[in-house]
Amino acid sequence: MDELTLLIGDNSTGKTAALAALAKIFSPNQRERLITRDDFHIDRSQNPEQIDELELSIEAVFLATEVRDGDEPKDAIPVFFEGFTIAGEGDIPKLRVRLEASWKRSTNPEGSIESNIYFITQPEGLDISEGSRLRARREKLDAIQMLYVPAMRDPSKELRNASGGMLHDILSTVKWSEDGMDKIAGKIEELNEAFISEDGVGSLGTSIGDSWKTYDNDPRYKDARLSLNGNNFETALKNVQVSFRPTVSEREYAVDDFGDGLRSLFYFSLVGSLLEIEEEIRKTEQDDRNFTLEPPVLTILAVEEPENNIAPHLLGQLVSHFEKMTTATSCQVIITSHSPSIVSRISPEHIRYFRIDPTHLSTVCAQLTLPEKKDESYKYVRNSLQAYPELLFAKLVVLGEGESEEIVLPRYIGALCGEKIDALGISVVPLGGRHVKYFWKLLSDLDIPYVTLLDLDRERFGGGWGRIAYAIEQKVILDDDKLCEFLDPRGDALTKDGLDAMKGRELSDTTDMEYWIDQLKKHNIFFSAPLDIDLLMLEAYSSTYKSIVEGEDGPRVSGMGKIVDIESHGLENQDYRERVKKNVRDVLHSDGGNGSTYTANERCLMVWYKYFFIDVGKPSTHILALSNIGDDALTSSSPAVLSSLCEQIKVLVSTSEHEA
Repeated sequence: MDELTLLIGDNSTGKTAALAALAKIFSPNQRERLITRDDFHIDRSQNPEQIDELELSIEAVFLATEVRDGDEPKDAIPVFFEGFTIAGEGDIPKLRVRLEASWKRSTNPEGSIESNIYFITQPEGLDISEGSRLRARREKLDAIQMLYVPAMRDPSKELRNASGGMLHDILSTVKWSEDGMDKIAGKIEELNEAFISEDGVGSLGTSIGDSWKTYDNDPRYKDARLSLNGNNFETALKNVQVSFRPTVSEREYAVDDFGDGLRSLFYFSLVGSLLEIEEEIRKTEQDDRNFTLEPPVLTILAVEEPENNIAPHLLGQLVSHFEKMTTATSCQVIITSHSPSIVSRISPEHIRYFRIDPTHLSTVCAQLTLPEKKDESYKYVRNSLQAYPELLFAKLVVLGEGESEEIVLPRYIGALCGEKIDALGISVVPLGGRHVKYFWKLLSDLDIPYVTLLDLDRERFGGGWGRIAYAIEQKVILDDDKLCEFLDPRGDALTKDGLDAMKGRELSDTTDMEYWIDQLKKHNIFFSAPLDIDLLMLEAYSSTYKSIVEGEDGPRVSGMGKIVDIESHGLENQDYRERVKKNVRDVLHSDGGNGSTYTANERCLMVWYKYFFIDVGKPSTHILALSNIGDDALTSSSPAVLSSLCEQIKVLVSTSEHEA
């Protein structure tokens, strides 16, 4: 894992189990280190009643990266020196910490459990020999400190107690001078004397003391008295707390007075402050330190769903705070989250995706597959993931070309599938351009189902056959070069030469184009043909789109008036035909074709295409038009490709739900 790592995935995919596993080794809380029967995994093929023995192992591997980076050796090197292992010359030293436990059926209803923690002194990948197990003493393991903040937390209790405990722990290691301790103790005694000298307090104290003597005469505890904040130095330290001012009531506020969100933020703030102090202690010579504390060599801060109780606009500050912890201190932060707001603020390299393998009901953890950093597509994919993090939480992803698909497809899916995309767990994202192959690879590796809707762009430069060949080629690469799975119209396997020839075909050549489009549908790749989804919608609902033009707006032909009037009256002349010809060129671009593969109606619609989708803008046009189309009208006139796409979406969603 990285200095800052984010664990994401659906509910019950093992994110909490991963943090709990680390806590079994490194938590300072003995209860969190306890191994129970429920910690042992049972495969779905096994009958729990027939199992007499189970084993588990948890292994954490730490890299001494300062050796590689040429930094000064850190405290971890001498502390764990005997536990490090090196695979070979030039390899980074690793510390393998392994918990091994066994469960056996016994007369105890919970069974008999034994566990041990070892340093493994041989490289990974080899069978662990008995001689390579070095018993890890708790005093050594305590050099790695884990702070675990669960998702289900009561900030008024857990976070307050944890922060108070941290304050006491570090204050108790301050190198207090004897004079200072005596002064504080003296002031405490003065405060208590002044407190009980008040008549009312004295009367209450006397009554409590007399009443106690009637119940217990043990000489060790015979006198009961009231005191304020304890009566000694140690008790005073335990009662130290942080207060806040100024306030609207002109009194000091304590952490208890905060709302849940502020309590959480204060806890994280306090952790950062104490880590900074520990870092300062490390940098200070032993004799010059103000503390007797020996800081841990590493602190692991594990936080489940930090977004809980915290306002969305503060999440960015919180993530920045975590990043600062990892760069300024010896701290590694691990976060789990279901929030796209968190995901969008963390680099995809630092994300780990959790899913359940339905065969064994076990967790699979994967890194996100990204292009090489030197590749120009790296920034695009990285920024796209941060702009559309919801695709990582989806049960199915629909990859479209751009803004139009983002607006149109959710409405179609809702109408044709009977439920809105949120209820179906579907994300529609505009990432189907020339970098779509990277998202195919990413989603395939994460085992997230997806469909793709691409623009055919027939007669545009690079479109048509270029788009089809690109889709086949990238799908072949994704499926480990299975070019033979694509058969040409004669039934022969497509060859590399055949694919190259496809790329070089003329813009106006449409022979067998529909055949190859149908072949790609079998691989969940659909095309908005002949041009894009904008022309599809304009053709299917032309009267509705044209009706959103108000007053004197809309395309016109000089000397003839508005084109909507010309078309409604069936008027045509050379000026109108020239206008259509010009707009065909505008839509297909100067290096494209002349529109010969389009129908006469499609060429005429390019006048409106130019007006709506080039001059006015795609989002506003589609939003206005769709607001005037009911679901029944939408589905009854649906373009065939959108109906086919939604049918395949229903199949994939149904399959996904069945596997889950």
